[in-house]
Amino acid sequence: MKQFAISLVVISFSLPIVTVSAQAIDPRCTEMRDKVGCTCAVQNGGNVAPYCPDRYGRKAWCYPARGLHGYVECMHRYGRK
Repeated sequence: MKQFAISLVVISFSLPIVTVSAQAIDPRCTEMRDKVGCTCAVQNGGNVAPYCPDRYGRKAWCYPARGLHGYVECMHRYGRK
């Protein structure tokens, strides 16, 4: 009975951690180095396109023209400063 109670406590504490760390990454951002930055940019009006190349010449994401405040708030939700 004691093992069951301990395992129940461990499971109940690990569930919120899993849901917080498994936030949705936009499917267009799965190949990007900064998946969180890309997702936040896309959610706030940014774009993923070949005309937004990163410094290595690959397809990258562009910052949103408007909605920069929303982008910053999204980054904070993901734990970025």
